[in-house]
Amino acid sequence: MLFTYTDMNKNQAQCDIERIGRLLIMTELAKNTGASVTNAGEYVIDQYCKQNDLNYTDLIIIEQYDDRSYEFPSETNRSIVTFTRNQNGKLAPTWQHITSEKFDEIVKQAEAEVW
Repeated sequence: MLFTYTDMNKNQAQCDIERIGRLLIMTELAKNTGASVTNAGEYVIDQYCKQNDLNYTDLIIIEQYDDRSYEFPSETNRSIVTFTRNQNGKLAPTWQHITSEKFDEIVKQAEAEVW
């Protein structure tokens, strides 16, 4: 699903979001003219959760760069993104790179969950 968000510079930006149960996959798009999902992930998640009445702590969030992210073929890159609230109450991300095999395992688990 194409998702439009407002980035930290108040620009309109877009990414693809796929939701499978409590798994949320944010994919950077080559046509995005705003901040990337890496640089604005906390804005994406905050706005998506508000629009869909979700709590980010209930979600498994994966950031993805694939063939839709670049104007040229490139290797797919995925990370699990964990958000915590900093001292100012803003979401702060941390990333953990995952392999394609780990990604497939997470997707299978999400598809099997009843949520």
